[in-house]
Amino acid sequence: LEDGRMLTARLVIGADGAQSWLRQHADIPLTFWDYRHHALVATIRTEEPHQATARQIFHGDGILAFLPFSDPHLSSIVWSVAPEEAERLKQLEPEQFNRELAMAF
Repeated sequence: LEDGRMLTARLVIGADGAQSWLRQHADIPLTFWDYRHHALVATIRTEEPHQATARQIFHGDGILAFLPFSDPHLSSIVWSVAPEEAERLKQLEPEQFNRELAMAF
């Protein structure tokens, strides 16, 4: 510390953001993983209310999450898939995208 004192701990959590002061000053290295996935993010309206419940589906080729908004029929989706699949899904017409989304869920 600035006054010369030293703190010790068995565990330090640096949750102060991407440009972490703590990480930089404690010389904690960054580790990165390439998951080889892209995320598609969208807001969707559903026929049935989501009942304020988040849902997540794990497929062999990706992850699909439904995150509820305060409106009972609106959710944000985060669909994690391989880059090529993300590009294919982005090119679909809305009706076809909705069918693919329903099949994935």
